[in-house]
Amino acid sequence: DKIGPGGKKTAVIFVDDINMPLVEEYGAQPPIELLRQMLDMGGIYNRSPHFWKDIDRFLLLAAAAPPTGGRYPLTPRIMRHFQIFNLPDPSEDAMHQIFFGILDGFLTQTVGFIDKVRAASKMAVAATIDMYSQIKENKGLKPIPTKFHYTFNLRDVAKVFQGILMVMPQSCQTLEQFAKLWLHECQRVFYDRLVSVEDREIFEELAKDFLLSKFGMKQEQLDIFGNNSVIFSKILKLDSDEQLYE
Repeated sequence: DKIGPGGKKTAVIFVDDINMPLVEEYGAQPPIELLRQMLDMGGIYNRSPHFWKDIDRFLLLAAAAPPTGGRYPLTPRIMRHFQIFNLPDPSEDAMHQIFFGILDGFLTQTVGFIDKVRAASKMAVAATIDMYSQIKENKGLKPIPTKFHYTFNLRDVAKVFQGILMVMPQSCQTLEQFAKLWLHECQRVFYDRLVSVEDREIFEELAKDFLLSKFGMKQEQLDIFGNNSVIFSKILKLDSDEQLYE
């Protein structure tokens, strides 16, 4: 039996996180061995009833992260089939340039933001990237089996700015409100994933320091966390025609 795309087309099979399968007792990863059989022999066995299936005209495309946090090294037997491209994380300068262009464009082109808020785009970008770098490098926030979801990447930085871009000028009329918006987005992206009091205290200390060093706001942890935690939402005025993020 033979299966494959119609006509002269080539099927592209994308496998994300290819190095996630658990290594068994003898050092193999059964799902990856199944893929290897497909590459080596051009097909796989059907389970019930048992017969061989040829797979025609396909290309296997895979993505993998470094072998940490529940990911394992791939064996040379599967790696030899691939042309490998390494995509390093962008530098801090590159991240500054990318996200400053996005945030500054939003604040300057949206009518209604005051000059102090428009000038705060550099502060927010620097604070966010520093927050991301500090959290990623902190030994206490590394992914381990009980905290396997502590895997922070560039998408998390983008989510902070995605949230900031939801605000309208009438809901952000002062630099203090803008700083609190930035804090809320960082809490939503980073803080809400932390599972212990000790880990949250690391974030709280960082946030307090960045509010002072980047935005010039001197705040104590009790002023911005716990019962006094800042929350932005669109559900504060449900009876209003315009649902503002405020």
